[in-house]
Amino acid sequence: MQALDETAIAQFQRDGYHIARGLFAADEIRLIVDAFMDLNRDGPVEGLSETSGWGGKYDASDPLSFYPRMMQPHRHLDRPVGPLARRYMLDARVGETLGQLMGDEPVAAQSMFYFKPPGARGQAAHQDNFYLKVKPGTCMAAWTALDDANEANGGLFVVPGTGDADIVCPSEADSKSYF
Repeated sequence: MQALDETAIAQFQRDGYHIARGLFAADEIRLIVDAFMDLNRDGPVEGLSETSGWGGKYDASDPLSFYPRMMQPHRHLDRPVGPLARRYMLDARVGETLGQLMGDEPVAAQSMFYFKPPGARGQAAHQDNFYLKVKPGTCMAAWTALDDANEANGGLFVVPGTGDADIVCPSEADSKSYF
């Protein structure tokens, strides 16, 4: 792991995000994808898959009804994805990168696995800290794209410079586009 240069840290402090391209090798990404796809091959996994979207149960026509996000997989050490999720959640490359950006040692709080089936709704714009309720300035998400992610297929978007903005109560999202 190489130290981030001053330019990268200054960009993070100004804009509130950092892109660590290539942090994981292609074979590591394939391992993660294969493990989660295999576990979900028959649909949602009892006790791990979130089977109700915001505002109620997923409609059967919704691609997310078969591929809902998996919540806290790192806690499920009895399943193949558990140790894998924990390993990458606590990976030194992630920790060192976050530590350099935060100026402090990070503490892992949660993990999720999002499937991106074709035609699925995306996650509405939100502030993670509204839900996590941690001391301001100490909440940072590390998001790993496991497949190509861009504007056309629903990649992550951020609003530069809003990392220190006040917490805003979320408004209801358009349920046809977002969950």
